[in-house]
Formats: sequence, C-alpha cells, structure tokens
Amino acid sequence: MRAFLDERGLGPTAAAKAIGCTHPAVIEWLSGRKRPNAEMREAIAIWTSDAVPSSSWVHEIDRERLDALKPFGADIDEGTKVSPDDTGQFVRVCDCAKAKVG
Repeated sequence: MRAFLDERGLGPTAAAKAIGCTHPAVIEWLSGRKRPNAEMREAIAIWTSDAVPSSSWVHEIDRERLDALKPFGADIDEGTKVSPDDTGQFVRVCDCAKAKVG
C-alpha cells in the first residue's frame, strides 16, 4: 500500500478518507504493526483497483498455511473439514455426526 500511495503522491489521511477508516489505522497498517480486517482489505482493493489486492496483507507463515489447503479442496466430502493440528499443519478432520454414510 505504501508504494501505491507514494506513486500517487497520497498520504495516510487521503487513504483513510477514501476507504472510510481512521488515519491512525492506516499508519499502523503501513508500519506493519497491524493488518486491516477483511472489510478494510476489500475496501483497499476496490479503491486501488486491485493494485493492492486483499491477499497482499497475508503474512508469509499464513500464506504457507493457506497454500497447504490447496490439495484438500478437490476431494472434501460434506462433514469433512480441514483444521490445524498441534504443529500448525492442516489435516483433514471428519465430523462423524455430519459425514455422509454410504
């Protein structure tokens, strides 16, 4: 987001007004102390015409966890979910009360 603002000569105040949040919130996002919530990430993406996509706010460790979900997507049945185990790795978990029988 910093590059987007700098390239256009805009500051945090302009960004805050455009997306409907506070100036201090934008400062915290730009500094990396905090990340915008899902609604604000979407507002930023819309305002910047996806020059700053909502996915750009995902930290590397979170991206690795999300990427680990990709192999599960194709063959998940109703009643099966993906959850992190004790090590943070995603594994399939069957909710037997909801699982299909047959």
